[in-house]
Amino acid sequence: MYEEILVFRSGESFFGIDEKIVKEVVLVSETNFMQIPRVPEVIAGILYQNSELIPVINFQRRLNPKYSGGLEFSVTTNVLVLEYKGNLFGIFINELPTKTKVDKSMKLKKPSKFKEVIAEVLTVDTLEVQMLDTENFLVKLDGNILEVF
Repeated sequence: MYEEILVFRSGESFFGIDEKIVKEVVLVSETNFMQIPRVPEVIAGILYQNSELIPVINFQRRLNPKYSGGLEFSVTTNVLVLEYKGNLFGIFINELPTKTKVDKSMKLKKPSKFKEVIAEVLTVDTLEVQMLDTENFLVKLDGNILEVF
């Protein structure tokens, strides 16, 4: 069970991720992010942060491979940098996440959509927060993202 989660919005939905794997939140700019050709469409590009190149996942495309929208950048576009099994990954988020403590009174239920990458749904205050299944979200991509980079 999670102790603390970071909650963020993507489109009209709210998502959560275990706070323990979040390394930092980085504001995207022209100097630290670039798109690269000939990579799987789920990879949005590369973030250059602290002398490291970090693959950034197109969150919407990862949830729905048929997603046809492009990347939307604004002055508030951030990358949530995650460290999982010794590897760094980023995912785009459009606003800063909120840290939330998880307690046993929060209701859990099975996800109704995105079942491959959503482990469960928590009710946080009045929001339904879809908790990312870290293993499936980060690792089980197009043959295993760990082998792509």
